[in-house]
Amino acid sequence: MAVPTSAESILCLKRALERETLMDTFCSDLLPHICDLLLNRRHLVSDDTIFQKLLDWFKALSSSVDVYEFMSENVCVVDMLYDILDVPDEESDLYAFAMRLSGIIAAHEDGFPLVLGLLEDFYGSFTVSNTMWDRVEVKLAWLNGFQDMLEHEMSIRFFYTNRSLSVILSLQRERSMFLAGAINNLVAHAITASVKIEGNPNLDYVYELNELPDVAFVLLSRSVESLGSDCPYAASQAIRTLIAIFKDGSSVVVGIAWRHMFAYIYTFLEDGPLRNSVYLEELLLSVVRIPIFQAPNCNVWVLVLRTLKSLHLFQSITFAANIIKLRIAPKDVSYHALSVLLYPFHHILKMTTAYSDLSLEQIYCHPEAVNAMSMKLSAIALLSLSFRCIREIGETVGFLPTNGTFCAILTLLLFCIGQAPVLTPAGKIFSMHLFGCLKLQKAALDSLTNFTCLLNAHKCQEEIYKILLVYVDYPGIDPIVLKKTLNTSASWLWASSVSKNKDSWPQSIIFLKDLLPLLLKRLCNTHWEHRQNTLDYISDLLNCYTGREGFKLSLCASGIPHRAVDLLKDPVSAVRAGAVQCLSRLVNIVDLHVRLAKNAMSMTAMKKKVIVPNFMHILSEDQDPSPRRAVIKVFVDWLILGHIQNFHEPESLLYRILDVAKKDSDCEVKSNALELARLFVDQTFNVCVANSSPYNAELPSNTSKVRIVGALQKLNKVGIFTYLLDALCDRDKTVALGACKILISLKSKLSGGEETVNAELYGLERLKDVLKNWLLKLHRG
Repeated sequence: MAVPTSAESILCLKRALERETLMDTFCSDLLPHICDLLLNRRHLVSDDTIFQKLLDWFKALSSSVDVYEFMSENVCVVDMLYDILDVPDEESDLYAFAMRLSGIIAAHEDGFPLVLGLLEDFYGSFTVSNTMWDRVEVKLAWLNGFQDMLEHEMSIRFFYTNRSLSVILSLQRERSMFLAGAINNLVAHAITASVKIEGNPNLDYVYELNELPDVAFVLLSRSVESLGSDCPYAASQAIRTLIAIFKDGSSVVVGIAWRHMFAYIYTFLEDGPLRNSVYLEELLLSVVRIPIFQAPNCNVWVLVLRTLKSLHLFQSITFAANIIKLRIAPKDVSYHALSVLLYPFHHILKMTTAYSDLSLEQIYCHPEAVNAMSMKLSAIALLSLSFRCIREIGETVGFLPTNGTFCAILTLLLFCIGQAPVLTPAGKIFSMHLFGCLKLQKAALDSLTNFTCLLNAHKCQEEIYKILLVYVDYPGIDPIVLKKTLNTSASWLWASSVSKNKDSWPQSIIFLKDLLPLLLKRLCNTHWEHRQNTLDYISDLLNCYTGREGFKLSLCASGIPHRAVDLLKDPVSAVRAGAVQCLSRLVNIVDLHVRLAKNAMSMTAMKKKVIVPNFMHILSEDQDPSPRRAVIKVFVDWLILGHIQNFHEPESLLYRILDVAKKDSDCEVKSNALELARLFVDQTFNVCVANSSPYNAELPSNTSKVRIVGALQKLNKVGIFTYLLDALCDRDKTVALGACKILISLKSKLSGGEETVNAELYGLERLKDVLKNWLLKLHRG
């Protein structure tokens, strides 16, 4: 085999690595050449990522082949590693790669002796005294290499006797975020591996700290002792190390660690103000996730309770939510966490006289809470945080005092629009703080929406409907808040419609009857967002509840249909598009004409004399594409549902629709018009045959002539052929191709379903000639 060039070798290597393939014969032959290239930096400067790819490659390879045999067959790898020892300082990335690779090889007992000499240089005193040790990437490679290596007793003995422990302890004092995670992971892995490999084979044996193997004893005792350090950084590093131990350590290790760290953590919580609170939260959460610490009488829960009291207020709420989400805390701890989480809502209930009997008794009050809730910014921030935490623990919402929480949220909504029943000066000040706060309004409405899944939610349904009506009727409501209010009401209506509670839907009907006049007012609002959001909401109602008793009659009597017709001429295009969608749903109410008696206009007459002319005007004259798109989609839906077929002259209407749509500049309008044509073709033939002959474009002799002539006459009356031929020449490829496919499917129907090929095989001229022949035959016969 010819020796490949440098560029070819690198290219082959990259392709093999990107395919995540292992060493095949070809790459094995290339390996000596690749090792030479790795030393020749001229070829790799532009792609340093190849080092990591190679490491991943070797790690995968070492797990599937005999390392000793592979290294014996490829001595060039070890030779390359020895050569890298002499590279200059600027080649630190290559040096780091060699350190990691030697660690991967040393992770295997049969590979460790082959690289022992290298390990003395890479991981011993040479490296630490080398000027290259100042590079972060070299230190990181040293840490990761050892973590790869510590898998058997020889590597652990090397780790202990080669002053590696003192190096780790010194690295822990360096304030480098790049190294901190790697240090903690290595310490945790070294402790666990040491106990597993060198410890007592009896898995139930309970160690004292001084009975641990050497590596585990030194690292664990140093980590625990550092908790009491006067240096905040050293203490925080110790906590982060213990977090790593509790996340990945064995039950033996975490049991010893907890027994010796408990007193330090307890002292932390007693001294205050609490240092390293973020890491302490994470540590305690890591501990309580371990089964051996989940017993109700475990002393970890004592620390959890003290932490809830000692953390700053905002951190305390977050920590409480995380404890609740675990679902493993004893009842007293869960209740205390709920008290911390719900205190902002409890404060709302205290500020009003309406729901004083629903406030939580004996609720824990954080020392900072009362003062924080008396200030505007902190009160809003606390309530927002509580809302976010409640949303996150939605799956455990059964723990929440449902009635009190609902009423607090409803009262908050009233505070935000200045309508909460307050008598005290503190309540009036609190109301001023929350008035007009969009952030809290949106959060409260989102929470109400999420609470529709609660089993006991229907108990508060009537109160919720009252507040929603107040909000829809509120003159100064923000458009976004109005939209969320309507979405919340839609969620509760849906929950009511599927509820097994017999009283739920009658309450919803009463709510709808009260809501519809307010919706009519919103349709007349000067803010276009209000009109658009209301139209969208009405469309959703029509989609879901037209079959529900009482809803259709209330809607028809509300005046909304006539107002929706007026909004077809709204100056805002989004409102016009919404009116089109809304009216398209309204025509599905077959008895609408009963409630239009004032104008003596039936639904069919309304379609013919009002809706359709307005729709056609929008399709032909509207300058904005959104209303035009909405109209053409409605016509497609009407054709599917059979509304167009019930018109006096449906072919004439379809002809006008297609004639207008083919001149439209918007691609989406033309695409939907093509869909309209395709549906009409299918309905006309009442058959859907997908295959036809690719060679014969003439009419089949065995097809019923009368049936085909009638179908073609009907299609011709609508102008299908002229429309499709024009669409074939459209500048938009998607439209032209769509027309081509319809013509091919049409030909398939006429040819009896013989096999056909892709529409793109036909040229435009060929299709035009064939269709002209069809039209000529139709005209003659």
